[in-house]
Amino acid sequence: MAGTNIQLVSEQIFNTGDTDFRTIISKAKSSNPSILIIEGFSPEIDILAKQLKEAKISMPITTINAFELSKQKDLFEGYWYVYTADPTVEFAKHFQDVYNNREITMGVSNAYDAVNLIVTAAEKSTSQTKPSTSFIVDELMKVKDFKGALGSLTIDKDGIVISLPVVRIIKNGKPVSMPKL
Repeated sequence: MAGTNIQLVSEQIFNTGDTDFRTIISKAKSSNPSILIIEGFSPEIDILAKQLKEAKISMPITTINAFELSKQKDLFEGYWYVYTADPTVEFAKHFQDVYNNREITMGVSNAYDAVNLIVTAAEKSTSQTKPSTSFIVDELMKVKDFKGALGSLTIDKDGIVISLPVVRIIKNGKPVSMPKL
């Protein structure tokens, strides 16, 4: 958060399997945050959301991906969150054509791109033998503007694949991508 006017005022940790969040809710509330950023998965995030409502906490909450993975999306109605890049229109059409209009779930586009990035890197080898892991890594580190299922991908100096994230909102119980600015 360096270089921003965002200040972390409280950090509470819970574990998988926890069901009573009242203490961490109380601690977080006492720090008077402007927004709660919740990282967790269903069922814990669902239980936490219910207990926030029971505690009459009305401040906004957000997350990365987790609302979309909730089994009770209605608990997060109207809340926005950051999600991985949406698949390109071309990839979505191809996927639905091949899989009889099946919905693209989280991770499908990522997996498709991961495999294609590795195959593309391996195919750059001029050796008659299987390319080494180090060769493939070296080639992956050169990737800039790879046209993938998630759009244009670049691998940075730390090996992180950069793609455009999207902001989504739960609307009528369903995740909806917000228009890009």
